[in-house]
Amino acid sequence: MASNLNPADILSGGCDTKSVPTSWSVGLDFLRDYKNNWPSTRPEEALSFIEGVEIIQTVMVASVVTDSEISQHSIEKLIQHFPSFYTLKKALSWILRVKKFLRSGKDEATLSDPVTAEELSEAERQIGQVVQRQTYMVEIASLQHSGSVPKPSQLKQLCPVLNRNGRLL
Repeated sequence: MASNLNPADILSGGCDTKSVPTSWSVGLDFLRDYKNNWPSTRPEEALSFIEGVEIIQTVMVASVVTDSEISQHSIEKLIQHFPSFYTLKKALSWILRVKKFLRSGKDEATLSDPVTAEELSEAERQIGQVVQRQTYMVEIASLQHSGSVPKPSQLKQLCPVLNRNGRLL
């Protein structure tokens, strides 16, 4: 929204209490109209009130995030949220079950059944992989690129390798 139409910009620009317009407390007139009558939100029109600004080209940008990146980020959030390893593992087990249920479309495991040992084990494996990636990011990248760990690494003496899932062994 253009700054001259944004009531929040009135106060951030500085004004005394007597000069605050009614639109600040009740909203702008166009908000009570149909949406197709609202002012444009296209960047070239929203910036047109600034003298000397010229939009040369509008570019559409798209970002692609892989499923594994989403999973890793989500597990990192869960790690920060849960107070104990067991509750983290159990919560992730439930999430993985629901994910499997939604993807398969089948009733392989009903959502009311208790979490199985296999599900807990898979959750633990995924947590371990995320923690390894956080802790040994440089070593994992080096193993993927050159097949060896850098000399100053604490893991060098252990001769680590990556399994097919990218987990340190």
